[in-house]
Amino acid sequence: MIDRSSLTRRRSAAGLSRSELAERVGVSARMILFYEDGTSTPTPARLERLAIALGCQVRALTGTQRGQETLIDLRYATGLTLERAAELLRSSPAGHALRVSASKLSALEKGAAVHGAGWSDPKATGTLLGPMAKTYRVPVRVVLDAWMRTRPADPVPVPAGQKTQRPDAAALVAWESLNERQQVYLGEIMRDDRMTETEMWMRRLRHLPVPRAAEWRRLPLALDAAASQVGYTRLQERLRRRGVHDPGAGRTVHALERRGMVRITRDTIEHSAGGSVGRVLVEITRRGRAVARAGLGEPREPDAPAHLLSEWLWGVLVRVASAGPEGLADDDLAGRSLFYIGVGYRGGANGPPSRGFVESHPVMAPGGTHVAEYRWRLTALGRAHVTECPDGRRDALAEAGVRLGADGVMVGAWCETEMPAADEDEGLTGGDDTDGKHQSKAVLAPLDVASQYLLGRDDAGPIKPKKGTDHPAEAALLDLYRSLGVIDDRVANALAPEKAGHAVDRIAHVGIHIRQQNNRPGEKGSPKVVVTASALVPPSPSCGTWTMLGWTSTRPLWQSYRAAQNSFHASAYPAATGERRSYRQKWDDAAEIVERAVADLAEELEGVPYVITVEETSARRCWDGIQNVRQGTSPADRNSKYWLPGHTLSPGDQPLAVIRVNIDGNEVPQPVGTSRHYRRPDAESKPGMTATGLFEIATDFDSPVWILCNVPRAFAGKGGRLGEHHTRWDAEPSVYSEDPAKRRKGEMGQNWYAMTATEIYPIARGADMSAEALAVATAKLCHQALTWSDRVRLPVPLHAAKQMDLDHPQYRRTAPSEEKLEAEPGAEDSGVDQQSSADDV
Repeated sequence: MIDRSSLTRRRSAAGLSRSELAERVGVSARMILFYEDGTSTPTPARLERLAIALGCQVRALTGTQRGQETLIDLRYATGLTLERAAELLRSSPAGHALRVSASKLSALEKGAAVHGAGWSDPKATGTLLGPMAKTYRVPVRVVLDAWMRTRPADPVPVPAGQKTQRPDAAALVAWESLNERQQVYLGEIMRDDRMTETEMWMRRLRHLPVPRAAEWRRLPLALDAAASQVGYTRLQERLRRRGVHDPGAGRTVHALERRGMVRITRDTIEHSAGGSVGRVLVEITRRGRAVARAGLGEPREPDAPAHLLSEWLWGVLVRVASAGPEGLADDDLAGRSLFYIGVGYRGGANGPPSRGFVESHPVMAPGGTHVAEYRWRLTALGRAHVTECPDGRRDALAEAGVRLGADGVMVGAWCETEMPAADEDEGLTGGDDTDGKHQSKAVLAPLDVASQYLLGRDDAGPIKPKKGTDHPAEAALLDLYRSLGVIDDRVANALAPEKAGHAVDRIAHVGIHIRQQNNRPGEKGSPKVVVTASALVPPSPSCGTWTMLGWTSTRPLWQSYRAAQNSFHASAYPAATGERRSYRQKWDDAAEIVERAVADLAEELEGVPYVITVEETSARRCWDGIQNVRQGTSPADRNSKYWLPGHTLSPGDQPLAVIRVNIDGNEVPQPVGTSRHYRRPDAESKPGMTATGLFEIATDFDSPVWILCNVPRAFAGKGGRLGEHHTRWDAEPSVYSEDPAKRRKGEMGQNWYAMTATEIYPIARGADMSAEALAVATAKLCHQALTWSDRVRLPVPLHAAKQMDLDHPQYRRTAPSEEKLEAEPGAEDSGVDQQSSADDV
């Protein structure tokens, strides 16, 4: 814990020999040599004496940069031994409750597990922050930051909340001294100020420019022109609704200014109707806000929690976070903010060190010849702060009195959303800039709240449901149930033995989804692979309720589907490590992740048999046994590390079967029409329209393949049924004839319906497992979808696993284009990432 070069350099600068320094510290000259060559480390007490002898601070000898301190650094800086620090902490109520000892404090500082009641509870450990801050003579936020640096994988301690303060008596007297009109003015000015503050917060969420608070807090009150010509300001409209006639900048607002409750300024703007118009601006002061709160019966606002950044510093941190791995240019981050959040800075001569949320990184020129520039990036603690403390939004929900997930109650948020036009807000270009779904989902998921969204307004105005069934609302509500892991009776009915043809209602049905994400700006190396899974688990008694489990690669633990999805959405996609991995290595790693997940599931199911369903276009990259060219061959001839999911497990833990599903339109033929054949030799076959049944396709290898034909929901609607007999490639041209009977309208320009198909192929099944029963069960799980009242193309467990990924807040910014999916059917590993062609059918 001592910087050897710093000790030697400072001793030489002070003109002291080792013997002279040893005499001042009270140790031998040989011990000073041991300190300088790293053989031995001084105790905190000796470290403090060394600092006094050399005329510097303890931190200067430990080599720890400001803003990078850990818990042991804080203790060393005060010269406390483990025993003495534990004794001081134990004298506090929090330390006594946690039974702080030297051994527990040592484990805490090393990042090791701390055994004992309360140490795994963030609220309990949060009560220890205050006593530690007092013991180490630093602010609470410095202790919290050091804790998070020391133990980054632990739950963040929750600082003790502050008590709500009662209204100030003097402010209440000042309110009562105002007349009724003045009270209305002051109250509405405060409400408009809060509304503007919310608008600025929303702009910050959308990464839009936000003016300085000194600018936006000046609220437009009145324009120096006739209202009939220029209209009313928003604040005037507020006052008019409160019954104030002729609202303006007259005696009332000037009386408030004389009392120090508001400030009045003027400027000039260009108005579309009135040309150059003078404008009166009003800003509520701190005193005015206190008086308004007291008069309206609101409690005094408590000071901001010590661990949260101010609005100004939070805005700076968001700018750096928005820059991503590439970082923010050195010139773009200047001013006083660095003294509070930059590594190596200090706020004032005797002020506390910076929190160390951002750090300057050198960027080398091509060839590594010299440093081309420096860029600001988030430190690990800075990223943790953005994740754990996002602008007080979680606190706002808590203050609203919302009890989320309490007493075993599942909470789902059914939210109305809208997409503002791009020209409604300056700087908005549409798409992600105006879509708040992924931003609000990232806030709700850590609160264990599943969310679903329904468009409430578009460019034409509010959306009103049409007569009959409100299909968008119905689908949104069903998908919310899916996010909550709710399984209705349709699944049990679909898997009933008399309907499925086999006891498929006594086995678990597992879906595994695998996707490669794109690298984000600035990331290097092989992209990460995202893995999600879900499992439909049968009830213990045959008449019970099915349940659904979930699993993700970011939190590799089988838990309820709702908890798995919320924890997945609460965390960011994994970042690329910068390491280059070959094609085979990357997908073997993904297969190994799945192998561990399947092993854990087998233990979780406690003997319940199960089958695994995978999507061919992604799974064939991980397992050679999925590929068409490998059917009928031996696992010994594989290129991949694993032949099939669960293939390496013990026989009792292996899946009963692996079911391959393919919905790729380039690989699964589009069904068009049917032909009816009769047993009579002289009977001619008759063409029929497209059917929606399950058809068995004979193959020249191990097992037959089934095709589930699908038709669009609107197929039976108005406008004809083109597509049931032939595709648009065979569309009939128009025919013009003077004879009306021979005229024919061309089919090309009419409404067509593209039929789709789902290929179902059970492989690697046990001898007593019927391939037909598995195919029928898979088709039933496509037909009885969780997310709406009609058929979907993937069976329930695979659809649920895939939807977890599709709903992730970061999905749209990392998902690769479908046409760039990789495949390596039958190809030899080239050792590098490569694009691929489709797997031949």
